[in-house]
Amino acid sequence: MASLARHVEQLDWVIPGWVSVTGADHRITVFRDVAGRAVLNRAIHRPVILPMVQNAKDGDWDGAGSAALFADVTARRAFLDRLVPFLAANHAGGAFFDFESLPAGAQANYRLFLAEAKARFSPRGWVVAIAAPVGNADWNMRAYARVTDKIFLMAYDEHETSGPAGPIASQRWFARSVADAARGVAPSKLVVAFGSYAYDWHDRGGDALGVEEAWQAASDSGTVPTFDKGSGTSSFAYADGGTRHQVWLLDAASAYNELAFLQKAGVQSFALWRLGSEDPALWSIFGRDHRRLPTCVRSTRPRPGRMSISRAMARS
Repeated sequence: MASLARHVEQLDWVIPGWVSVTGADHRITVFRDVAGRAVLNRAIHRPVILPMVQNAKDGDWDGAGSAALFADVTARRAFLDRLVPFLAANHAGGAFFDFESLPAGAQANYRLFLAEAKARFSPRGWVVAIAAPVGNADWNMRAYARVTDKIFLMAYDEHETSGPAGPIASQRWFARSVADAARGVAPSKLVVAFGSYAYDWHDRGGDALGVEEAWQAASDSGTVPTFDKGSGTSSFAYADGGTRHQVWLLDAASAYNELAFLQKAGVQSFALWRLGSEDPALWSIFGRDHRRLPTCVRSTRPRPGRMSISRAMARS
């Protein structure tokens, strides 16, 4: 919310996590977000609001429950009957569907649901948008493009906390994954979501961190993040009480290189995952005031281990 308050005037669209649908009974949970709504309502240039609808609650994805929902025409209709008035009451511009951990067999029914949502939304001028993973052959992007207005490619989590440590989105992986996933999707429908956050792997698994939290951990441990030329991202490691930590970051430097690649590739729409975890220097290259990347930007608030964006440009 604090990041939204600082940067709401820089955003064309905001996708707040306001709705989940989970369980065998397809229970809908609405998260109130009083503070976030107040920021949006006070904005001089109020961004388009696309409430995010997820099949997750308390961090758990309910792929089986979503598969059952999409397979049942009556349940699909009942869900949309409740969703449409909610969107209207919140002066939304549509909805953003983020259904993850779906069984392969649920994909066709998910597209039926999206087509039905589009039929409901179109007379109101609303957008049907989805989050879609990269590198997953189960997701037929060409088919999804036929039943949606926008496809947001989640171009991050090359390595995630459930697996071994490594770059969250190395440059080569990012470029290859976006290029492969974007095939068959009209440029007007494509949005590439890039990450700005960190992961901390340790003996007990892994944790997600904001970039500033990662910098603080480096400072507290007396280490300095270093730029890894092979991946085009930064990392550091340290030991704490016998526990070894390995941290990888997506900061403003990696974002610059990713955005530079996307602009060269003709992609015109970008999204940040996520507000609150990002490198503050990102706002010198992203937002309404930065439709095109600057030719040279330097960090104005140096921190231990922080690399200026201009140094990253030399490597891009």
